[in-house]
Amino acid sequence: MKLTLSPFATPAPVTKEDRPSLNAADKFFHQRYAFLYSASELKNHPINLIIPEIVILGRSNVGKSTFINALLGRSDAAKVSKKAGHTSTMNVFGIGSPEFINKDLLEKGMPPPRHGLRLLDTPGYGFRSHTDWGDTIIKYLNKRKSLRGAVLLYNRPGDAHDADRNVLKALAEANCRTLIVLTKADTLGPSWVEKLSQSVVSIRPELRKLSATQENGWKEGTGWVPDVYAISAGMRSSPKGLGTGGGIPGVRRAIMDMAGYNLQEKIEVKPENIAYDGDVVPFDDIKWKS
Repeated sequence: MKLTLSPFATPAPVTKEDRPSLNAADKFFHQRYAFLYSASELKNHPINLIIPEIVILGRSNVGKSTFINALLGRSDAAKVSKKAGHTSTMNVFGIGSPEFINKDLLEKGMPPPRHGLRLLDTPGYGFRSHTDWGDTIIKYLNKRKSLRGAVLLYNRPGDAHDADRNVLKALAEANCRTLIVLTKADTLGPSWVEKLSQSVVSIRPELRKLSATQENGWKEGTGWVPDVYAISAGMRSSPKGLGTGGGIPGVRRAIMDMAGYNLQEKIEVKPENIAYDGDVVPFDDIKWKS
């Protein structure tokens, strides 16, 4: 589910034109998965000047591990714990074909990349988080040259805490492109449409107010992504279900856009009489316009 920031947010169906790029992003995220390494400090990260990196941020109880598993279409990539604050290091995953990477960036003697994107799972902040979390992440946001964007998870509509705002401010000051995703949309009950609409309306002025304080280019569109996605990654327990949780296809596409990948250049045009053969999933066919 995609929600476009404006005074009013209303759901609209995904168009036929959206499908090819959503399918291309889905294919990318299901290719070449590999756990690469863990790092507790910036100095522990291997040098990477070629492969785009996207960092996943969120509070300790936001459902970050479940979100990452849904994003990757797996049940075992990130360990899901009942205890908040389980993740204690930055865990890095490689995914996707390297076909998008500009081969001109490869220096002589440099081995070809095995993946097209790296996702970084970070320790949750807030409850039971480590005291040195802030310094480690801030250094990464400001100094990691391969970082292309961040996904900031909010626990549920209207539930932003001071810790979330502090992290959002850090992203703005680092001029890190930011995508906001609302998790646990399946827990909102019958009035979920209204609650999500209210949340999007409340997020907009906060983002614009923060943009006004920045002089580094962190603005709507170039700094923060105007579309806010609502997901329900835990609606199903099977690995297949996780891969197609509500709103996940749109998040995949948005992440690839932050990485600088133009999906339109890679989409294979199919005859119109060939039907879409993907799973029919709640929320997948809904995005929010206004």
